[in-house]
Amino acid sequence: MYKLFLVWTLPVFLFTSFAFTQTTVQAQVDIPEVPDEQIPTDITLEPISFLIVPETPAPGDLVTVSIESTNLDLDSAIMRWTVNGGLVKSGKGIKQINVTNGGSGSQTTVSVSISSGGATITRSTTFGAGNVDLLWQGDTYAPPFYAGRHLWTHGSRLTLLAIPDSSLGSASALIYRWSQSGTILGASSGAGRSSLSFYDSILSLPQDISVDVMTDQDTVVATKTIHLQPTDVTTLLYEDNPLIGLLLNKEVDGSYGLTDKEVTFSAMPMFYSVQNRTDKRVSYTWSTNSGAANTGNHITLRIPDNSSGQAQVGVNINNSANLLQTASKSFLVKFGNTPSF
Repeated sequence: MYKLFLVWTLPVFLFTSFAFTQTTVQAQVDIPEVPDEQIPTDITLEPISFLIVPETPAPGDLVTVSIESTNLDLDSAIMRWTVNGGLVKSGKGIKQINVTNGGSGSQTTVSVSISSGGATITRSTTFGAGNVDLLWQGDTYAPPFYAGRHLWTHGSRLTLLAIPDSSLGSASALIYRWSQSGTILGASSGAGRSSLSFYDSILSLPQDISVDVMTDQDTVVATKTIHLQPTDVTTLLYEDNPLIGLLLNKEVDGSYGLTDKEVTFSAMPMFYSVQNRTDKRVSYTWSTNSGAANTGNHITLRIPDNSSGQAQVGVNINNSANLLQTASKSFLVKFGNTPSF
């Protein structure tokens, strides 16, 4: 119960002395208190917030859509959820549904009708199914006819290319926002900037690379994140046949059975930061168990007449411009009537 005090002033005339004075009178009035739950609320004015996870879903993603309200009691309200006009769920206090996103370029509209206190409101949200492929490759060397991806190795340069789905519009007109391990790369982002290149740091740490594809500064229509970690360089060995050339179809590994009088082996600096295997920054150091050494990218072994045995052959490849790029490999050459074990 509220108590309200009313105060007013009455003029009083004293005729005996022809003086004028004032008298103040107070009165107390009781006003009944109205409980909060009895105060009428227009729920049509209540703000409803949608939460979409993931924020920018790809085609076929399972999307969780939920609603929040700061004033409305959603737990006691009756919900009616529809997706693209079709009813998918209804009941009391249903604040969340799961939706399978449509195909590339499609739009999904989720609506919810909320009934409470005899009134009903309807709110809707729409999300797309934009897709962007994120391709990457190390700017490193690999042998001729190598069909695989050039790997990103310690100290080397990495290049990424974002390829958005054609339904999002012209790739050159879209805006690309690149991030590296949570840090936005403002200098590498912008309209039409669909590629990103950077060098591995001296710490050679794993990296999370993300790209947001946007139609304007505020609207993200597709996003993609990949986790990358630089790897080690390696050395490959191949026989260099005087008639056929490099036998790139078969790597020399473990052991090699020599049937001719001589053989030439060539080394390949796999995934080094060089243009080719004759790059001046690359050095080769060969060794055998007989102490012979060679510093070129190949070595030739000649077998004395009427001899048999085995020889350990090894090579180390080093990049003088990058101390992190060095690798060794060794193998066993068997010749003559050496028994196999």
